[in-house]
Amino acid sequence: MTNIKISYRLYLLFILFFPIFAYILASIIQPQILNAENKIKIIEESVKTEFPQGIRYKLEIDSANRIEEVIVRFRIGQQATMVYDYMELENSGTTHANFFWRTNTASRHIPPGTIITYSFEILDDTNQKLTTQKKEFVYEDPNYSWDYVSNGSVTVGYHGPIKRRAKAVLDVTFKTVERMGPILGSDLSVPIRITIYNNNREMLGALPPGSKSIRTELVTEGQAYTTMGTILMQAGGSLALGTASHEVTHILIHRAAEKRARSVPSWLHEGLAEYGNLNSGFSYDAALDFAIETNRLLPITTMQGMPGTADDIMIFYGQSKSFISFIIDTFGEKSITELMATIKSGKNAETSFKIVYDISLLEAENLWRNSVGAPEYNLLDKEKLLPTPIPISTIAPYTVENLSTSGQSTQLDNSTKVVNEKIQEEPQQLTSPGCNPSKSSNGLNSMELPIMLIVGLIPLARKRLKLKNRSSEKPLL
Repeated sequence: MTNIKISYRLYLLFILFFPIFAYILASIIQPQILNAENKIKIIEESVKTEFPQGIRYKLEIDSANRIEEVIVRFRIGQQATMVYDYMELENSGTTHANFFWRTNTASRHIPPGTIITYSFEILDDTNQKLTTQKKEFVYEDPNYSWDYVSNGSVTVGYHGPIKRRAKAVLDVTFKTVERMGPILGSDLSVPIRITIYNNNREMLGALPPGSKSIRTELVTEGQAYTTMGTILMQAGGSLALGTASHEVTHILIHRAAEKRARSVPSWLHEGLAEYGNLNSGFSYDAALDFAIETNRLLPITTMQGMPGTADDIMIFYGQSKSFISFIIDTFGEKSITELMATIKSGKNAETSFKIVYDISLLEAENLWRNSVGAPEYNLLDKEKLLPTPIPISTIAPYTVENLSTSGQSTQLDNSTKVVNEKIQEEPQQLTSPGCNPSKSSNGLNSMELPIMLIVGLIPLARKRLKLKNRSSEKPLL
């Protein structure tokens, strides 16, 4: 009887533990079987920077079966989208795969210093597939030998004997991230890359293709690529630290709003960027003082974007900075966190402001105007200043006669068709206003002047302000 009980217990133990044992054994053996069956092997793999033309991906593959297709997938910087395309194949013994991604156009421009995350997917004629692990490489400008300094999520690339300046840029950027990240509600763990050139001449070749006259006439201090998490800047000027602090705040604003970043208006973008600037200059404050004294304040909260003249741009920056400082002094920094979170939830800036502060944007702007001793802004006054409408001339339909004399054709130009255009696996993340590049149809960045911190316009604006101040002064008797 005892032997029967022991046998029964052993039987129960076997029934209970055999499935677990079998599962463990299968998990050990199965990968070995799969690896044995997987005849696809990568002999050589390379990703090469051909700056500024593009990035070249190469693979050499050994397989018992014919390779049918190879897909390269990559993400540019911290963009939310992954891009993929098919590599060109050459089967001769081993299979050679090649793909070149152009970066020498305005729409595909990648700033040097950006992290590229990539992987490959290989499929043979038996539907056997090999997917590689994701890897990273940095898209560098090969004209220089780069060194790096890092702190937390911030990395600064530099070349030449400017390590001390690079460390200073790193320090101010890290402190800005530590200070403004919690205020904006941004993720502090996501990498931020800064590439420093020694002067404007070096940096011109790294900027997006655009108007050569604009790029040579303006001194570009810095430019933020908010979706990529990359900043280009020069270290030679006295504004370097302020540029780094200002531009990194733009990246944090974009990350705080995420897919709703385009809803962040220019006055909020620039006001927060200057509020977060740990090395802000005096030019914007001087422009604001001049605007208050001469009754030239702008209706910033009702403006659709940046103004168009040098003087007004300077006033816009100073006014936005002062307005944001007033909001934070009145309602606290936590209110900015709530405002950004509300915009991120999908509501526009005006609605979000009303929800958080329980007053309209115009009411808030007039409160600020009262605090600086300026007259309130009235929308009715704006309507009175609108020009008299001009009747639109009648547009005749195209005929053979008038088409031949017109300066434009309505036919599509097939020569502009792009082959192997990028395919996105997720909806494209739109860029936001502010100092980040937003491409226009002519290849220029629509925000290129503010991106460049309008440094080329600052001397001109200062001269104008001085002349106007002098002209308004009365001679001493």
